[in-house]
Amino acid sequence: MIASRINVAPGAGQAPGREEAFGLVVSCLAGDALNWYNTRVKGRNWRCNNLSDNLGVATLTAVRALAARNGGAQIGGLNTAGEFQDKAAAEIGRIGAGIATGADIIPNGTWDEDWSIAGGEPVDNAPVAPNAGGGLPAVTIASGIKLGQLLYLFRTAYTTVEHLKQTAIFSQLMQGDMSVEQFSARIKKVGKLAEMTPEQQREQFIRDLNLMNQYNIRMMAKFYDTQDNITKALAEAEKFTLSQKSAPFSLPIFPTANPYADTNRLGGGMTKNEIEDLIKTTMASSQPQTAQQNTDLQSSIKSLQETMSRATKTIDNTT
Repeated sequence: MIASRINVAPGAGQAPGREEAFGLVVSCLAGDALNWYNTRVKGRNWRCNNLSDNLGVATLTAVRALAARNGGAQIGGLNTAGEFQDKAAAEIGRIGAGIATGADIIPNGTWDEDWSIAGGEPVDNAPVAPNAGGGLPAVTIASGIKLGQLLYLFRTAYTTVEHLKQTAIFSQLMQGDMSVEQFSARIKKVGKLAEMTPEQQREQFIRDLNLMNQYNIRMMAKFYDTQDNITKALAEAEKFTLSQKSAPFSLPIFPTANPYADTNRLGGGMTKNEIEDLIKTTMASSQPQTAQQNTDLQSSIKSLQETMSRATKTIDNTT
């Protein structure tokens, strides 16, 4: 788009450029992505579930351009409870009366438009202008889908993104063999898509760490720390572990000398001198027994010789 000098900047004057860019994006789709576009996006209109059809202006671009109003009135001088609901009403309340503008409801940006506040989604319903005058529960439905809305859908509703949401909902998002930094980034991405609070993201992150990191955060006393601080600590531990595994050789491990131990005493609790004395005593006590065994052996041999001599004489007399 930059090389083709296509102007996609916000504003009515650049609408043709955004339409051209929209066509370029679609032309690049193939396979599952193209099938998703054809079945979920193509030919549909854009419903804003949180904006009534009584906003006093004719287009979503005009809604975005509404200025703040003073006092209890909000965007366009309209009553919040009557014309905005759910996340749009909450955002106006968060920013404050007399401060919120249309750009707070429909952020201006093409590449990073956040349509979750307005409750944007593709539908088959016929268009309903934001100045139709019906009021809630009737809501605004803009004609067609624009570039910023298409890119928003790719970020938040594409098939793989929906899968990530489901894994978070059913607690199937596990660290596995991902590095802790990769896993933390994925948790944040899914948490944003699933509209999880930072604390919910932190709990999900801790719960789905692998067992080694589950152990490490407790040993490091990091269990109650922020997700970012936990990630930094575990990443440092991972780097150290990897550096040890990639080392060319292992460092020899030498036992630390105990200054209170007798260096002449062995592991069994006896000194070398005590062991030598024990050996001498054992040998001395065994000597009489050995001499007696030798005497008995000699006597047995002599008796055997006499028996064999008598047997030989008996055989000779017989023959």
